[in-house]
Amino acid sequence: MKIALVHYRAGLMDGVSLEMEKWKKTLESMGNEVKIVAGNESSKVDIMLPFLSLESEEDDTDMIKRSLEKALRNFDIVVVENIWSIGARIPVGIAFEAFAEGSEVNFIGHHHDFWWERGKKGEVYERHLPPDLPNIKHVVINTIAQRELKSRKGIDSVVVPNVIDLEVFENLKQGLREKLDIVEGDLVFLQATRVVRRKAIELAIDLVSRVVEKSKKIVGNRLYNGKRFSGRVILALGGMVEDWDYMESLKDYAEKLGVDMRYVYPELKDEYTFWDVYTIGDFITYPSILEGWGNQLLEALAAKKPIVLFEYDVFRSDIKGSGIEYVSLGEKYTRDGWRVVVRDEILDRATDEILKIVFDKNEYHRIVEHNYRVIKGAYSLSSLQKILEKMLPRI
Repeated sequence: MKIALVHYRAGLMDGVSLEMEKWKKTLESMGNEVKIVAGNESSKVDIMLPFLSLESEEDDTDMIKRSLEKALRNFDIVVVENIWSIGARIPVGIAFEAFAEGSEVNFIGHHHDFWWERGKKGEVYERHLPPDLPNIKHVVINTIAQRELKSRKGIDSVVVPNVIDLEVFENLKQGLREKLDIVEGDLVFLQATRVVRRKAIELAIDLVSRVVEKSKKIVGNRLYNGKRFSGRVILALGGMVEDWDYMESLKDYAEKLGVDMRYVYPELKDEYTFWDVYTIGDFITYPSILEGWGNQLLEALAAKKPIVLFEYDVFRSDIKGSGIEYVSLGEKYTRDGWRVVVRDEILDRATDEILKIVFDKNEYHRIVEHNYRVIKGAYSLSSLQKILEKMLPRI
């Protein structure tokens, strides 16, 4: 079959772009011809339609519909990625609905985030997003979204969780620690997410500040990798900044608490890929309070790193039961101004657990190997293929 995966943008490091690439690889391995369609230029975009771009001001739905029909009419299946769910470009969503309504093409609405999750309201959202038509199969990425879509719109959907391409992590390029002046024996916490407020990166700063204080007494002890602990603890931010005001607040807060926080994302260009950033981390921080799934969680486990995380809603409903092992930052938070806050006793307990793991070679490796086996069985491309093989014949 000929299949098109369509989004506002592609070939970037956002969750939807990454998931599209995993679907493409999996669908092609099943013998399909797959094209990625988006509004931006990228080596990974096969067909560029500028009016899809988030920066486009084109709002003529009839023109958009005609252009979609011309570009996509020869595909057997068109996978509409988030366009029918998040509503970032309303005219594009409406045009896609009109295209689907009069088309013999089969559609999959792949919904990563919904407009109601972002606090959006209005009759246009209620009426059009997502549309309910006989030739549209709806896919969501977690059971919370599945229940909410049924409750709000009466639409049934299939849950297809985000997955991880394990091959990406098999031969990561070394050398980043040296380039970043991180020496043997330094203890590095990696925050690999984008820098946006819902990632609650201030919790990672709170945590690392406690690690700094408690680890002063064990300088010189051997870490899990056999190196003697230098006493230096670093929090590295490995994702792109999408909110610079928030970034400035994080810098000020880290300085106030005496945390050595470094923005390492710019160092990845040219010589390294984004995935290589995982080589610098001894422990991964994932304090996000809101996720549609949790790509960085899967990436951490695929890179065989232990993780400390806040138990956000989808983690508790869809991932926690898989059996992965992690250090918890709890499941409840409050706010202190711009900061997300959890109780001191939770941070103290998490700090103790982390230090126990990083100074115990056997425990460290037991945890990361166990977690790798879990995601290989439940969240790899082979598990995605099994789901798609069941779903596609029904379209």
